[in-house]
Amino acid sequence: MTLPHSGPLTFSNLQTEFGGSNPISLSEYYAGAGRVPSGTSGDSGAIPSSGTISISKFYGSQNYGPFTASQSGFISSGSSSTGPGHSITQGFSLTGTLPKSGGPTSGSFNYFWSFVSGAGDIVCSNPNIESPNFTGSISVPQQTTLSKSAVWNVHIVDTVSGFTYDLHVNVQYTYTNNTG
Repeated sequence: MTLPHSGPLTFSNLQTEFGGSNPISLSEYYAGAGRVPSGTSGDSGAIPSSGTISISKFYGSQNYGPFTASQSGFISSGSSSTGPGHSITQGFSLTGTLPKSGGPTSGSFNYFWSFVSGAGDIVCSNPNIESPNFTGSISVPQQTTLSKSAVWNVHIVDTVSGFTYDLHVNVQYTYTNNTG
């Protein structure tokens, strides 16, 4: 929620937006000191990270971060009870949503997904959206369960505040071949 652009602005407003407890001190709210993210600005420019600070600097400011994503945001599974009785090669396509917390849940963000480690044949077909599609295949012998996983990094840029976030997400597919 954005703090008011005019009218009364209180320490209670700062606590609601950026956190904190009583007794309150304005020095808790320097940008980059723990409560107010570095680079936060209001109607009159950047919130100071040192030196003179006044409550009027917070008009129109908003808490933009950090936010996190679930490590298991992209897990799927499948099973088969029919088949040739041998290995089954199963294609898969996974799509998930990054569950965000601790920051804005809507706004303007740019996303850049890149492979980090694991199964290199799990491919991200649309790496510039929040919830991309991952594809691959897995060959599973009869009466076996196998998983294939890869770690992908998503670099998120908040186009409103300019903050950037890097999150590692586990992309995993599990398949059970019940043929026999």
